[in-house]
Amino acid sequence: MTEIMEKARMFPKSVPFIQIYALCERYSSIGVAAILAIFISDKIGLNEDTSTAIVHFYYFAAYIFGIPGAIIADNFLGRFKTLLYGMSVLGGIGNVVLTIGTIEYLDYLLGPFTIIGLILISFGAGCLEPNLPAFSGDQYKLPLESKGFSLCIGLLFVMQNAARIIALVLLPYLRSKTQCFGAAECYPLIFGIFVMTKLIAITSILICRKFAVINLPSGNMFVKVCGCIWNAIVKKIKSKKAAKKSHWLDYSEEKYGAQIVSDTKRVVRVLGLLPPLVIVATLYFQQATRWVFQSRQMDGTVGNYVIKPDQVPLVNAISVVFFVPLCEYVFNPLLSKVWIKTNLHRVIFGGVISATAFVVAAIIQFQVERREPHSMHMVWQIPQHMMLALGEVFVYVQILQFGYTQAPIQMKSVLQAFFSMIIGGGNLIVALIASNKIFDSMAYEYLMFAGIVYVAILIFAILALRYKYEEIDTKKNDEIVNSVDKTNDNDEKFSTRL
Repeated sequence: MTEIMEKARMFPKSVPFIQIYALCERYSSIGVAAILAIFISDKIGLNEDTSTAIVHFYYFAAYIFGIPGAIIADNFLGRFKTLLYGMSVLGGIGNVVLTIGTIEYLDYLLGPFTIIGLILISFGAGCLEPNLPAFSGDQYKLPLESKGFSLCIGLLFVMQNAARIIALVLLPYLRSKTQCFGAAECYPLIFGIFVMTKLIAITSILICRKFAVINLPSGNMFVKVCGCIWNAIVKKIKSKKAAKKSHWLDYSEEKYGAQIVSDTKRVVRVLGLLPPLVIVATLYFQQATRWVFQSRQMDGTVGNYVIKPDQVPLVNAISVVFFVPLCEYVFNPLLSKVWIKTNLHRVIFGGVISATAFVVAAIIQFQVERREPHSMHMVWQIPQHMMLALGEVFVYVQILQFGYTQAPIQMKSVLQAFFSMIIGGGNLIVALIASNKIFDSMAYEYLMFAGIVYVAILIFAILALRYKYEEIDTKKNDEIVNSVDKTNDNDEKFSTRL
């Protein structure tokens, strides 16, 4: 009986609905991003560099909005309602606006409605990024169910890439094979599909509500953490002659209390590892922009079928889906027999592989530029996509697991918001580089990104070696779980489960 219960708790009743919700929501946001570069280039008429910059600004906004997303969840709505109203409802309105703007007879709305729609969609995505992993983690009793939690996080990543696969297969086909409103490409149909998936997502999360552990808002922890840090810095500067504290954050204890200061110390220790990862994050979204434009210079003929440039990232998405279980059940156990044993070790390993993928991309680009246009086949891009996918699985899954397990109970969303800032910062760097066109050859740009990521990973490795893991307080966790179990018959199931 115990064994059956443990197996069942690999997937609490709420988790399948969370995964369906993740698939639909990721499809609606990732689908927009998948078609956006070519939509801006072909429909609006902007060049490749400007299109690349706009797409990465979109990614930047989607992830930087994770900060207000975390604040709203922690202080006002809680994670569940923030996902429902922020991502699903507000983001859905953005999809509707974007769809209307693409109707051919309303071309005067194309520019403003595209901007308004993308802002609303990116804000909705910001509500998703810090809260979906944390809300998923709320369903598990840690450390008892750490294996289930690890699998859940991996499956969220699978759902994200399954959404990409569907988008990359379906959207280019619809773009080239359907016409409407007198236009050669039916963008209203493409963007309208995202509205339908929003409705499925809303249905799924409303059903999930019946089974889920739904935590009450725990207070504006993001603001408290920032205030605690700022107050400590100011007091330390002003109190040079006073007795020194054992830790610089202790200067905030009088204003914020011992518990907030203690939790902030844990958050700050994790944040100290993150700056190099901003550089690593510059790589992962370029497979949907720069690498697509690389594909446009290559031959995609396979028999009677011609692979479209925006379908090539399918290799990356499919690889991720396969690599998630392979890493969990094959690669991680094998690597643990050598030095690569912890979450941080695996992040380092993934970062090195990711940077090497851009070296491979540079080699391919040199060959493309030396040959006649479209004389080199797209199949040569497969290794770089597979390497980037493997590196991304190691970095993304491991850093999410690390962040959730190392964050204090009330600061899960806070740390996820900081992780969102990392990805947003990486996309901002790419957008700025693309808009300023530093290199004439894309090959040199790829090598530049590879070089700075190698350096960043070296710095991260040095920081990671000095990090000491926080142990989860099992006794405290059991007390929290017991308090949750007593509320399982309530409609709302509010709790403070870890």
